[in-house]
Amino acid sequence: MRYMRWEGSIGGICNFINRIYKMKQYLILILFSTIVLHTQAQKIEKYYDYDWKECDEFTARFFSTIEKTDSGYYKIDFYIGTKSLYSIGLY
Repeated sequence: MRYMRWEGSIGGICNFINRIYKMKQYLILILFSTIVLHTQAQKIEKYYDYDWKECDEFTARFFSTIEKTDSGYYKIDFYIGTKSLYSIGLY
């Protein structure tokens, strides 16, 4: 019959608890990083035709980037043909 030593079993339990604690810290770090990156990546790109109706990028004349901010939406419009600025606004 095998008997477990008292010190060994306590040391094993402590080692197991330490591993779980370290894994919990990494999990929290990964989860927090994912949430932060997701909230910062709220940039929308849209394409418009000559009547400012949404369309695909191949028939578009205007291109817009819309970014959500604390005070509203920051929108920048460009001409596609000349790649020049059309307008900037906060909505």
